[in-house]
Amino acid sequence: MLNIVTLRTVAEIQNYQDAIRQHVYFLNKEERYMRFFGTSDASIDYWLAKLIKEDQLKHIIQLVLDGDQVVGVADIAYRDIFSEAEIAVSTLASHRKEVFPNTDLR
Repeated sequence: MLNIVTLRTVAEIQNYQDAIRQHVYFLNKEERYMRFFGTSDASIDYWLAKLIKEDQLKHIIQLVLDGDQVVGVADIAYRDIFSEAEIAVSTLASHRKEVFPNTDLR
């Protein structure tokens, strides 16, 4: 059974930073490029550093967990509660049908 955990503060995100890193390192090159506009570990590390930086841009992270393993991450980035938000999602291929059951994703 999958569980969803919502992280709203920098401290909460820091507690899961290693698990989030491990998840995105598992993505293949094409998925990394679509998500991070680059395939290197450095592009992922740059994104992770932005998540925990106190900045005008805020992040809400939703994790999809299968036990202790992060199998999906949604990053909701916004400036304030009245602005538009950008949402980026990644899921491991092994869990895509569970995370998005009513889609053609494989």
